[in-house]
Amino acid sequence: MERLDRAYCNRSHRDLYLEALLWNFPIFISDHGPILFDSCPKKVERKKRPYKIEAWALSFLEVTAILDSVWKEEISGSRMFVFKQKLKRAREKLKKGCLNYRDEHRINWNQIQGTLTDIQLNITSEQNIKLEKEMRNKMEQEVEVKNMFWKERAKSK
Repeated sequence: MERLDRAYCNRSHRDLYLEALLWNFPIFISDHGPILFDSCPKKVERKKRPYKIEAWALSFLEVTAILDSVWKEEISGSRMFVFKQKLKRAREKLKKGCLNYRDEHRINWNQIQGTLTDIQLNITSEQNIKLEKEMRNKMEQEVEVKNMFWKERAKSK
């Protein structure tokens, strides 16, 4: 297996696209690793925005338990203050639970890409080729299972 890992351009093209980026992706599903040339990469400034609890998280039993535990907590102060504190604590706990759940069930594309790239860069023998194929098949299965999970989540609205 041979890996194409270069792109060529002339000086005028390079001068025209000073900010251009070239991305080498690992071989994953086919026998080709895509190369992406981005001539105008966007510089995205991330705005800090409030976290929104995802709707799918509200259907889990843990949500009820979290809300019950928060509402049973003793907080001193006026009724409005107590209400506000309980809402704040509930939001914090729900956010933490939602983020933990999402992280546990997320497809970590960076990890998959990094692992495949490492293996593919070190293919020097027949044994390494077999290892690469086994790893790619294992990752395809894992991605397929997680993809089915998220398709189901999308349907449940």
